[in-house]
Amino acid sequence: MHNGKPLYDDPLVEQSLAQLAIEVNILRLFSHRINWMVDSGMNPAWTGAESKIWEAETSQRVANQGMQILGMSCQLEPGSKWAPINGRVELGYRETVVRTFGGGSDEMMRSVIATVSMGLPREPQMTMPVKK
Repeated sequence: MHNGKPLYDDPLVEQSLAQLAIEVNILRLFSHRINWMVDSGMNPAWTGAESKIWEAETSQRVANQGMQILGMSCQLEPGSKWAPINGRVELGYRETVVRTFGGGSDEMMRSVIATVSMGLPREPQMTMPVKK
């Protein structure tokens, strides 16, 4: 409840949830595209990289929006008797950070997209000087 009304009656909450629903639907469409590419014998490397980046960033936006909508009490950890939804929002918020580098950092995925789909040259690898 906010200002005596249910949260779903707040137009800003409604708009943000609609935006997130669109982004989650885009992620679903990425999955269908990857499946189609595999079935067609195509290499889905760059599409998989795009999907991974989109999933990581969307999950962070979903968790952040959950924290914003439900307020300060969402910062309470699981196990606290005052934590809404048994602290799952706070836990999800912390876990989404790992998604930006788990399974390959977003920077690595962007490099895959650039080299595989766009044909751009790879960046030269930085090497450490060897002491003699």
